[in-house]
Order: sequence, then C-alpha cells, then structure tokens
Amino acid sequence: SSGINAEWPLRPGGLVSKLVHLDHPLLHVPTLAIHLNRSVNESFQFNKENELVPVLGLIEEQLNDEKSLNAKEKQQQHFHRHHNSTLMNLLSEELECTADKIMGFDLCMADYTAAGLGGIKEEFIMAPRQDNLVNAWAGVEALVLHATGDSFSSSPNCAVLCLYDHEEVGSTSAHGAQTELTNLVLGRIAGDKLPQCIATSFLLSADQVHAVHPNYTSKHEGSFRPQLNGGVTIKHNSNQRYATTAMGAALIRQLARQNDLPLQEVMVRNDSSCGSTIGPLISAKTGLRTLDLGCPQLSMHSIREMGGTEDAYYAVQLYTAFYSQFGELDRASSDD
Repeated sequence: SSGINAEWPLRPGGLVSKLVHLDHPLLHVPTLAIHLNRSVNESFQFNKENELVPVLGLIEEQLNDEKSLNAKEKQQQHFHRHHNSTLMNLLSEELECTADKIMGFDLCMADYTAAGLGGIKEEFIMAPRQDNLVNAWAGVEALVLHATGDSFSSSPNCAVLCLYDHEEVGSTSAHGAQTELTNLVLGRIAGDKLPQCIATSFLLSADQVHAVHPNYTSKHEGSFRPQLNGGVTIKHNSNQRYATTAMGAALIRQLARQNDLPLQEVMVRNDSSCGSTIGPLISAKTGLRTLDLGCPQLSMHSIREMGGTEDAYYAVQLYTAFYSQFGELDRASSDD
C-alpha cells in the first residue's frame, strides 16, 4: 500500500508552495492472481496505462461526488475536473484549506511499509529507495560531522554536498545533474577564483552498487564481487559509464587506509551492460575530477531493497574523512 507525498501551489493572490504527506495507507496496485495469468512467472510485464492504476476506494459515485459544488463552482474548477474530488478534499483537509485553493501539484506514491532490519543478526537493511537515499543520508551526516568537528574552523577547504533530483529519468531538468545550477552555485561561492577551485577540487559521485547476488554470482566479474557489509565500493568502467580514474581511485584507497575503513571495488563484466551515474555528467559539465562509488545492495529498484547495516556506517565515516582530510592528502600527491 502507498501513502502520498506532494508539493502544492495554493492561491489566491500570490501562490505559495507547500509540502503535504498523507501518512497512512491510501492506494494499492493489486496484481492479477496467477490463477488468471498462468504465464506471469515467465514474463513479468504490465501495460503501464491500463494495468498499473492504483485502487483508491470502491464506490465511484462517492469518490467522484460533485454534488457539493454548485454550477459556478464547477465552472471555476477546470483543474479539479481532472482529479478525484474526494481525494482533493482529503488533501485540502491535510493542508487546512478549501479544495478550490489548490491550483496544481506534483504527487508521488510511495511504499508505506516502514523500513526495518533483517537477517539472523539484523545485519541487513530492508527498505525501499536505498538507491539512492543511503548515500544522500550518509552525505548529510558526514557534512554535519565535518562542520561540527575540531578541524572545521581551521580547514582551508569548502565542503559542498549536492543532492540532485531526476537521476532515474535522465537528469535533464532544473533540479537534475545536467542543470547549469551546479556551476552557478560554485561560481557564487568561489567568484573569480572558480577556475582555480575547479582544478583543485574533487567530487565523489555516491550512488548505490550492485552487490554480488548469492543466487546469480555469474552476473559479476570473478575478481570484482562486492559483498554486503564489505564496505563502500569504488566503481570502474572502461566505457566511461563511471567517472573513476586510476589516480582518483588511488587517492580514495589511501584515504580509506588512513582511517582503517574497508573498501571494495567493482568492474562490470565485458559481456554485460551497466547503469550509469551522474558522475560522468557532472564531471563533463564542470571539469571536476570525479570518482564513482557507493554502498553495495541487492534488489536495486525493487519495492523492497536489501542493504548492509555496516555499509551505511562505513559510508558516513568515509565521506566525513573525505571532507576533512582529502584536501591535505591531495595537496601532498602529484599526478603527472
């Protein structure tokens, strides 16, 4: 079952954007029972238009009740005619406004089942959207730890955390990794020193990694099989699907070694394709040296993903060390 998260512009006069979260099971997309579709285990496919419609309630007359609106109100509600009136009323109650004040929205369904720990020793995280909330959370935690640490006040470095939207649909948006906003923000921070700052800066593109699956070990290259709870994993790809370079990987290995943190590496099989990340996009757009890495997990993009509890801890420790120690390590190194 799913709850709803949304952003709403309200009226009258000036518009204001508000966030709302309907924090209870509201919608469900029921699959067709195997008894009525015997081939489902051979080909798990859906028609996205007709077969993924969520169920909100039973009685259409009740869910689409327009009796409460007079003729003038109906005429004014051009936007509302495209949406369920009972749902609109439910949202307006949550926002403490009348339904006619809602002028538009971005609405998303999300799995309502709470995240939890699993495994015989609770060594696994069972939760949706670990790709990529794990690294987003670890990045925020690391930035806070760095900013409250003893070395922060004397650090010559500027620590930046970028959390982009729309990565799974191409990143081409005002909030995605292909936006010009990154250069604009860095320019406002660095001013006319931006070219020098770019040359001496380094970007970690942190996104989840496919852990080796115990039932499908052949899907991984034999020498590169990241394990759950084995540590943050550096990604390599000869076709530039990842932005990792030899020198960049060496620097992160040294950083992990200095902090006694485990580190893993993954290289996709030559006969297999791989997903890309925003690392190459940002690197090409900004000129930043970049390395791709992330925490290993199973069941990526499923409604219930599986990650390691220790890996989340290792990510926070590594990213904190990156903020506080990488500058000094980089200045002590040279790249011919």
